Amino acid sequence: MPDKKNKKESISNNNNVTRRTFLDVAGRSAMAAGFFLTAPGLLVACKKKGSGIGLAPVMSSLASSAVMSGGIEFYNRIRESKASSPLYVTFDLQPFEMLNSLAGDNSADLTSSQIADVIRQLGEADVLNLTLLGPAPFKDAGIMNYIKLAKDNDISLSVVSSGDDINEQQMDALAKIKFFSLKFNLDGISAATHDKLHKAGNFDKTLAAIRAGIKRGINTTVITYANALNVGEVEQIMDLSIREKADNFVLRRLVPMDTSDKTKALVISPADGEKLISILSKKIEKSQGGTNMIGADPFGGDTEYFIKSGVMDQRANQYAWNTMCQSGATYCHITSKGAVLPCTWLPVPAGNLKEKSFAEIWEKGETFRQLRGRQSFDECIAHSFTETGNMLERDPLAWT
Repeated sequence: MPDKKNKKESISNNNNVTRRTFLDVAGRSAMAAGFFLTAPGLLVACKKKGSGIGLAPVMSSLASSAVMSGGIEFYNRIRESKASSPLYVTFDLQPFEMLNSLAGDNSADLTSSQIADVIRQLGEADVLNLTLLGPAPFKDAGIMNYIKLAKDNDISLSVVSSGDDINEQQMDALAKIKFFSLKFNLDGISAATHDKLHKAGNFDKTLAAIRAGIKRGINTTVITYANALNVGEVEQIMDLSIREKADNFVLRRLVPMDTSDKTKALVISPADGEKLISILSKKIEKSQGGTNMIGADPFGGDTEYFIKSGVMDQRANQYAWNTMCQSGATYCHITSKGAVLPCTWLPVPAGNLKEKSFAEIWEKGETFRQLRGRQSFDECIAHSFTETGNMLERDPLAWT
């Protein structure tokens, strides 16, 4: 790993405000309006559980439309601030084999000490939120140490669990950690669908883990990837999440990483997408004080599509974030091998943490430089890359 930099070195020569300070100042009125950062990059209504309104600066920070004229302006302010770190980072704690293969990276995975060093670098860079990913992250021997390290470095943390990798002792320990969120992929209303997309027996274990997290008061999120197999069940999964009193439900659509017929067959149609967005919009209207219903980028692919569906005018500030590609501006992804990518689905490295510091890669990486110079942030760059080989081309799968 590269030598560590002084915590302030990466921002000492930057005349612009740091991202954390920018957010803290911009978002002071947002808490009063009932908004906070509950999932990476997403502005949602605060549920105000118990005394939970005192969320500390690390979680207090996205401006509502009462503070600025809208989410698009706020997004542009974030991008143009040229601050020293992204808002949030996702990190493959365990190998994502397809992503590594597409990136042409067959190097060794990061060691536990290297992972710990990466987390410390993210803390020094004032990253707000870190999400740990993997087929079974809670089976990693170092997982609880990584969670503690993130907490010690003032990073709010999420872990996406497979449901069958987490035990009761871990759940009990997680319930004591502030600014921690458990996330689960639930991709069917029953095992008949969900297990086709995961593995036999996973549905029951995932649902049990969701209930266990909610019971302990852990911030719990259900994520559903809309695809051809489950498109008719998505509303039922939303309703299940509401009944179980999950903190958040996040709707996404399948992002193809290859052009095979099998993968393309899973991509939902524009008509189905519009129907799901309409359903989500109605759930949002009814969810005040209950489960936060969230549509996350790149579900829509284009702001105009959300306007057509009647969502933008109702929740303009929230959906401006959800329809715009944040890769390279507010978000990046780290692979198990240390490569820093624009997002989880785009295998175009900006650098590797075995060779350079996170701050250097984020600020100077050629991939990020290209993305920050693009004119439109409505495109899904991963779709563009998969279909055309160029992340800056028009997204052929855009729904407008």
